[in-house]
Amino acid sequence: MKTIIHDLDDLNLSGDLYILDYKDSNNCIGCFNCWFNSKCIYNDKFNSSSNTILKSDTLIIVTKNNYGTYSSKVKKILERNISIVSPFFVIRENSIHHKTRINNKLNFIVIVYGNINEKEKYFFKELVNRNRINFNLDKPSIYFLENKCDVRRKLNELIY
Repeated sequence: MKTIIHDLDDLNLSGDLYILDYKDSNNCIGCFNCWFNSKCIYNDKFNSSSNTILKSDTLIIVTKNNYGTYSSKVKKILERNISIVSPFFVIRENSIHHKTRINNKLNFIVIVYGNINEKEKYFFKELVNRNRINFNLDKPSIYFLENKCDVRRKLNELIY
């Protein structure tokens, strides 16, 4: 199964997919309940989404470029799924990171769309690599695309 986290208005895909969008969800309040109980205090679609993500073999993030970082909509989803790692620390790649909840590594794909200059690409690559290390994911594939039509084509190419 593939998990897709995205900020698109609509995403009509089918198959063995778990699709998370920003709609109809609460903001993370930083209470850390999810880290200690594997469930969020809010009873919405993100209540136990981290557990489903951990059962995936691939994590795909689709985001509009926001000055070299994720859109606020994608950031909201990532914050609500922080419990894919535990609150405890380990040394990984010569720095301190959160301990993982599973031993296998998910494939990691990031699709960035919209205008992006070279400096923003550099920052985006650094951010994605830090996420990879912290979440203990496979080396990421990053695609920088012009518009949403290109995103849909790339997703179809990657999924089917």
